[in-house]
Amino acid sequence: MPVSIPAQQGASSELRAPLLKAMAALADLVAELARQLERTTAPVPPTPPAAAAVARPWEERSVEELRAELRSYPIDRTSLPAPIELLRRSELIEALEQIRALEA
Repeated sequence: MPVSIPAQQGASSELRAPLLKAMAALADLVAELARQLERTTAPVPPTPPAAAAVARPWEERSVEELRAELRSYPIDRTSLPAPIELLRRSELIEALEQIRALEA
């Protein structure tokens, strides 16, 4: 990437040449860093909801947390007895236990 610096009063070519060289070297280093980041940066998979459930039992979670957990699964919601927002604690836990059984 060529860089040009306009000639100004008091700016000699002796000073511009090293500056241009340093700027070109910096641009090369930034490009190399970008290439390395592209190679080493892999998407981190999200923590599966089941792993979070093992860490904290469903009985200790609030109804809002249980609903959020159930929403995180790619399930056919028409199989539920009611919309997630209307399910009771026991229905949420039952649905989550069925999903856990399917994953095992």
